[in-house]
Amino acid sequence: VSVTQPWWRGDFISENGLIYGCNIGGSRPPLFWCFQGYQEFDALAQALGPDQPLYGMRSGHLIIALSQDDYLHMAYAYAQEILSLGLPEPLVLGGNCQGALLSQKTAQVLMAHDHAVALLIALNPPVITPYVGNAAFIVGRYDKFNPFQRFHDADAILRANLPRCSIDTLPSRHGELFLEPMLTLLVQLLNKHIDTVQDSYCGSFAEWSLQASFEVSAPKTMEPNRIYEIPLTFYNNSGTTLGSKAQSG
Repeated sequence: VSVTQPWWRGDFISENGLIYGCNIGGSRPPLFWCFQGYQEFDALAQALGPDQPLYGMRSGHLIIALSQDDYLHMAYAYAQEILSLGLPEPLVLGGNCQGALLSQKTAQVLMAHDHAVALLIALNPPVITPYVGNAAFIVGRYDKFNPFQRFHDADAILRANLPRCSIDTLPSRHGELFLEPMLTLLVQLLNKHIDTVQDSYCGSFAEWSLQASFEVSAPKTMEPNRIYEIPLTFYNNSGTTLGSKAQSG
């Protein structure tokens, strides 16, 4: 009952009714989040405030016994729903517990179809699976899914599976991150990570990249344990002055 009541509510329902929106008039980059239940969605929307659009998706917790095939099917459905909203890319996706796994699959589906995902936020996922994009891994210090409490070398596992992730720990137990005072700390982390990727993520390949070329002169053989200097010349054939990364990609 706690998962289904109160019924999911929001300002906007996507094409097939799988995504709900809160604060959708806000000016900050939209955040798509896969929740375990509506209470989490409502709490996070209020804590983020009216300037942060939040789009909520259901993880299927206590409703669907998810298999890997089910995750993939739901991820494709959510990816289509996200794209149906026509929001600007790059996208930011997140999720907690089981929802973190589903958001990760959704992000992978989007990237596989050439859509830009700036960041995946994984909050206390029950398992760790490979993800090559930018990720923010957030875990409760006393949470039952905390890998640092479960594995001998959790840092190595995280780096192997999430090579481009940040790691943050909050002093919480399982189920406390959407309750105060933890919720305020969580929102501070979310804002920091969203702001960071918006300032640094270059999105898809810029148009000028199709009009650039380079030449490299490397030796045909290289001996082991030696350092070689390899000259590389980059040509800007676009007719456009290339600025810094944030402007040019």
